[in-house]
Amino acid sequence: GISVNLGANPNVLLIRPDKIGDVILTLPAVESIGRKFAQSRITFLCSSYTAPLLENHPMIQEVICADKYSFSSLVNRIRSGQFRLAVHFYVEPRTAAATCFARVPVRVGPFSKAVALLLNERVAQHRSRVEKHEAEYNLDLARYCGADGVSFPPRIYLTETERLKGKAILVGLGFEPESR
Repeated sequence: GISVNLGANPNVLLIRPDKIGDVILTLPAVESIGRKFAQSRITFLCSSYTAPLLENHPMIQEVICADKYSFSSLVNRIRSGQFRLAVHFYVEPRTAAATCFARVPVRVGPFSKAVALLLNERVAQHRSRVEKHEAEYNLDLARYCGADGVSFPPRIYLTETERLKGKAILVGLGFEPESR
């Protein structure tokens, strides 16, 4: 697990700046980390097109869209968040360098590419071997951070407006959605 003390209620940055399906597969890990750091501020760094999936999540206090920032402004934005822990569910050069330059003290992620050398807590994972489901690799990172790593189907939290709009679309297509 993490080799340093994070202190009480550390600000936590969760990072998945890639595809929509991959972001959905981080949601069980988000819930697990949310339980572990229930009194902490949890922020999710993602792409602007995946942000709507996360904006209503009860365990996420803020969503940052990485693609709306220049590199230097992203570093400053991360630094201003005073994060003690950054969990890179996907390690890509821009966000890995940004958390490093922002001096986030604990930067966790899979050690499968050379860019992971920018992290200071690397978890050996062989995702290219596809030995387990992507959601399980993400839960392994949550466990590394001391979370329970309990899995369940990903949950997307909709507003009532979104729920009603979705129901109207289904009814318009001839489906009878259950009334919930």
